[in-house]
This record gives sequence, structure tokens and C-alpha cells, in this order.
Amino acid sequence: MQAISTRLWTLFVGRAAGGWGVGMLSCLAPLYMSEISPKEIRGNLLALEQFSIVSGVVIGFWYSPQNRVNCRIDYGTRTIDSDWSFRIPLFLQLVPAFLLAVGTSLLPYSPRWLASKGRDSETLSVLAKLRQRPKSDSSVQQEWREIKVEVALLKDTSTSWMEMFHGRVRRRTTIGLGIMFFQQFSGINALLYYAYIRFMSD
Repeated sequence: MQAISTRLWTLFVGRAAGGWGVGMLSCLAPLYMSEISPKEIRGNLLALEQFSIVSGVVIGFWYSPQNRVNCRIDYGTRTIDSDWSFRIPLFLQLVPAFLLAVGTSLLPYSPRWLASKGRDSETLSVLAKLRQRPKSDSSVQQEWREIKVEVALLKDTSTSWMEMFHGRVRRRTTIGLGIMFFQQFSGINALLYYAYIRFMSD
């Protein structure tokens, strides 16, 4: 939607939809990874995921004054004397998005989600597949039982979304929301879209 925009409002709507998707992805990807990974390497995998994201950002903005080289696609298309100078970078984002969509369809359900739906046999099968061990393996059986107990305890505990804003949990919620808000409030996206607006208004 951003790539084919001819009006500012479609650009803004497309950006809002894209931001919503990226926000969900940045929230759900670590959660999914933590649910399917063995507890021994769970922290390492989450750190690697964040490191990969930051590395991609660094490479994307990397600039070498000596060689006059910039890795940004939109920097490379700046000399195109048409609106394709900003449409090409936006269109190229569809490639990894498509690969992510296809790859996501091949991922197994989270064992904890399956257990919360009462699908115990599928939970065991997914665990065995993830750990690359037979279902009868003692470690797989133990993790399966732990997940079932954990899910049962969560079902017995009445919780609601509003509990995030009460008591001691409120501070944690405020910190989490504040980090995400001020990360975007720095204005980097506003500067980028200001350039698009100036180009479209000329």
C-alpha cells in the first residue's frame, strides 16, 4: 500500500498497517521462540534474535566516507528522477515479507498452545519433532508433563488483561510500554516520511 501510494493518506494508512504488523512480529517472534526452544539455550536464541535485528539495522544504515558507499537501498535509488526513487525500496520489502509468510506456514504450533487446547497427543508429537527424539524419550516425556502441569495451573488461576495496570505489575508494564514508545518517539521514521512527503508534494 505504501509502495503504490499516490496520496498522503494512503501512505499514512499503509505505514500504520506496516507498523502494526512489525509490532506484532517483534512481540510474537521472541514469545514463539521461547516456547519452542529448549530451556538450556532459550536465552541464547533470544539474544541472537535481537542481535540479528540490530545487525540488520547497522548494515542497512552503514556508510563508508572513504568509498562513498551506503548500503541503504533508498540511498542507492536517490538519483532516479521519478517517484520510483522511493517506491523501489518499499517494493523490495515485500520479498522478505513473502519469505516470512511462507516460512511461518511451515512452523509447528507451540506445544504450550496445543496443551492449552487439550491436544495432548499433538503436544507430545511436536515436542518430539522439535527435540529430534522419539516420543518415548524420558526428557521429552518430562517436558511434556511439565507443560501440561503449567497449563493446568494457568487455567486454575483467574487472570485478566487489566491486572497489568494494578499493583507491582503496573511498573513493569509502564517500563515495557515506555521503552517501545520512546524508541519510536526519537523521530527517525518521521524524518524518513518527511522526505517522502516533500517528494510527493513537489
